[in-house]
Amino acid sequence: MSKNVFLRDVGNIRSQLIDLCERGRYASAQFMLAGAGCNAQTHPALWEYLARQSAAAGVAAVAHAARRLLWEAGWRTADVALSEARHFLDAGDHVTAVFLIEHVFGKLPEDPAARLLLARCHLETARARGAEGPTRTDAEAAQQLSDGIAPETADDLLLLVDLLRFAGEFDAALAQLAAAADRFGGDPRLTMRAASIQEQRGDIAAALALWQEVTRQPGPTRKEALFRQIAAQARLGRSDAVTAEAGALLRERLSLAERIRLALLMGQHGMVEALTDQASQGGDPADPLGAIEAAEIGDMLLDAGYIGLVHWLRRQKLGVSERAKTVLEAVGLGLQAERAPRRSFATSVTLRSPDFMVPIAEFLQLPPKPAGWPGEGRTPEKLLLVNFSLAAGGAERQLLELVKALLADRLTPDQIDVACFTLARDRGHDRFLPELQALGVSVHNLMTRRIANRTLPPEAERLISALPLPLRDDTRAIWHLVNELRPDVLHGWQDKSALACGLVGHLLGLGRVVLSLRNMSPETRRDPDLVRLRALYGDFAATGHFRLTANAEAAIADYAGWIGCAPERLTLLRNAVDDSRFSPALRAPGAAGTAPLRIVGIFRLAPNKRPLLWLRTVAALARQCGRPLCPVIHGSGPLGPEIVTEARALGLDGIEIHSGSTAPEDLYGSADLVLLMSRVEGVPNILIEAQACGIPVAACDVGGVREAMHDSGLLLPADPAPEAAAAALAAWLPAALTTDPARRVAFAQRRFGRTALATRAMALYCGTAEEP
Repeated sequence: MSKNVFLRDVGNIRSQLIDLCERGRYASAQFMLAGAGCNAQTHPALWEYLARQSAAAGVAAVAHAARRLLWEAGWRTADVALSEARHFLDAGDHVTAVFLIEHVFGKLPEDPAARLLLARCHLETARARGAEGPTRTDAEAAQQLSDGIAPETADDLLLLVDLLRFAGEFDAALAQLAAAADRFGGDPRLTMRAASIQEQRGDIAAALALWQEVTRQPGPTRKEALFRQIAAQARLGRSDAVTAEAGALLRERLSLAERIRLALLMGQHGMVEALTDQASQGGDPADPLGAIEAAEIGDMLLDAGYIGLVHWLRRQKLGVSERAKTVLEAVGLGLQAERAPRRSFATSVTLRSPDFMVPIAEFLQLPPKPAGWPGEGRTPEKLLLVNFSLAAGGAERQLLELVKALLADRLTPDQIDVACFTLARDRGHDRFLPELQALGVSVHNLMTRRIANRTLPPEAERLISALPLPLRDDTRAIWHLVNELRPDVLHGWQDKSALACGLVGHLLGLGRVVLSLRNMSPETRRDPDLVRLRALYGDFAATGHFRLTANAEAAIADYAGWIGCAPERLTLLRNAVDDSRFSPALRAPGAAGTAPLRIVGIFRLAPNKRPLLWLRTVAALARQCGRPLCPVIHGSGPLGPEIVTEARALGLDGIEIHSGSTAPEDLYGSADLVLLMSRVEGVPNILIEAQACGIPVAACDVGGVREAMHDSGLLLPADPAPEAAAAALAAWLPAALTTDPARRVAFAQRRFGRTALATRAMALYCGTAEEP
């Protein structure tokens, strides 16, 4: 019998196939089937067997080839589709993986394995785009794919949780974790995910408690939890706790990359430089630096703005990532570039981002503009306002007031667009969204906005990729929207937005860029991340067609002194109050002389607002004034649990703490006095609003507080002791409660009217404001 006749016997072919697979000769088995004339169309079961066996043995090439033939032959089973989808997903081809799954199972698979794999496709696609910005998944897809699935493993659960949390669906993600707590409760990764979600929601106190839970468990997750615990304590302003927990982390065995990470986290720039110098020499001789760790160090330094140190590491032939190499080459810091610092490690230390790109116009090689450009213009056809969010804060309320003022002046809703980095409902970032949408203006959520083409032009990519995080992500997100809308005026509202808008204004050659700095300078606010960007503020102040604004004379002087520019480079753009919403009409009748005096505080429960000082002052006042008090706080924030504990310890059992409402009648309707004790303020809206309602106000003399207060108000020292502040309040209260409220109302309406805001803003937009 000839060989060809023998191979036509399917039974013998099957036997030979099994024998070859058992001996690990999968490629031979593939050739045998092809040579025998058994193609995937006529004998799909044999090819499917080969695909399964070779895949189980890790021979991916043969398995993929067999499945590809089966697919082309129309043998598109669930197993073939899922296995091929995994193959393409592992290769980074997420689009093909999605096609294979949806072709066989539909866009919303009922099969749990298919749905989980499709969820992984969506998550991996989002992570792949993470090089161009934060990881973001589609909320609708995340909700649909996670609905009704009971994960069988902790890995599957974490996949669904990540899909939801990166879509901003924090409550749904926490619900998934809670539902599976009994099955996977011993896995510390679940607690860590819950902590990460609480951080994303802005509940730092809740996140901290979870990180502390993880650190109490020995194991590989302890170090990461300690890192995150330190970051949380820093955000809560607890310097002693930061130091103590950094000490605990140092008692762990840390790699060189982890020590650099800790130094970056602690803001210890000298230590970062010393450890990087050690890395450039190969690390500890007893524990030489590996390629993966070296690349990790380079990326950390690049993200923190230490671009000179990254270049130095590469010059010393320490492996850096391909991303870092691309950035260095693009900005002229390649190995052969003339711009590259060649003298010493010390010269590399001084090269920081974004400082080395200032002046930005020269870095981008933009042609110089003539003095006075672009001159006086007409009313803008398109204005784009950019802010971080629409949360229940003073700056966010003022953004709403600005839009209302502009609409009342001359602009129409179709001429105004508003963009926010986040409008996450679970974090309260959409508090003013309904009011803004009711005005008819377009609102863009930069977190969830779909971008058809994420590729940037070379000159934009060159600058943006060299920026430190998170400025890099902010600028990239805004660039795409501005490039699409092409507004006549770009207005960044608050520092975070202003910095990114200024860079985009340069990149896209916009004629009118307004950058509103809504508080005191970063140095005064003790914001180290923004302090490091001082050169960028200076660039914007020196750019003729950029206009920087502040909402208080004190803020102008503070910013000008910090930036190192003339105060005339900043324009005063005062806050505005809506006298139709904030007026004496919303107040309840005043309390009788023996009734509890309602002292109201409206502020974020964060260290800068000094809520603990507020409580201690009120407790001291209760002992001094001889009249019952009813303290009321409106606000939320990371210090919430501490405030409840402190109020109880001080005997303020009747305290009321409210969060969520921004309605004027809820905030001010029953207030007898509004007290503010912040460490740093720009121009506090609550003082303006309270006085517009006729309410007496008292506050610490910081920032623009003095400019926001009628002379009948009480200015406390900037950093008072509780007993002294209470004594001043007790002495001032009798006259304050009997002063004609109309005086306060008239002051608020005169200085902070909407008409003045609209007039000044339109002058900035049209180029008719007095040139600085």
